[in-house]
Amino acid sequence: MAAKVAVIIITYNAEIWIKDCLDSFLDTLPEGSMVIIADNQSNDATLSILDFYTDKIHLEQLSQNLGFGRANNLAIDIARAKNVDYLYLLNQDTVVTPGAITTLIEAAENHPQFGVISPLHIFDDKSLDSNFETYL
Repeated sequence: MAAKVAVIIITYNAEIWIKDCLDSFLDTLPEGSMVIIADNQSNDATLSILDFYTDKIHLEQLSQNLGFGRANNLAIDIARAKNVDYLYLLNQDTVVTPGAITTLIEAAENHPQFGVISPLHIFDDKSLDSNFETYL
């Protein structure tokens, strides 16, 4: 049985990024996986864009802007109630490299001693994000 992952995205006024973000990975998720989006009261076209994905995502429209951390905690609670194997926290302005989520699951399965596994953070020009580089 394939491992199930919950991709968690917190949105706030994400209209310029969210379509590219979702389109970069939705068709590559393992069977039984899910995408949970918690929206922190966007006042742009984010929710209209997300309407096109209703059959592929679970959308939580928050009644107030909880901030990034609290919104993630709420989405994590939803995912855990669905008994997923892995959580993948993804920023709204991120594009996922093809196969990255599967590769991360394989790494987690092969190295159960690690509690957190992260992909490299790379810019469009293929340079490594210097903020991420400090953690290597």
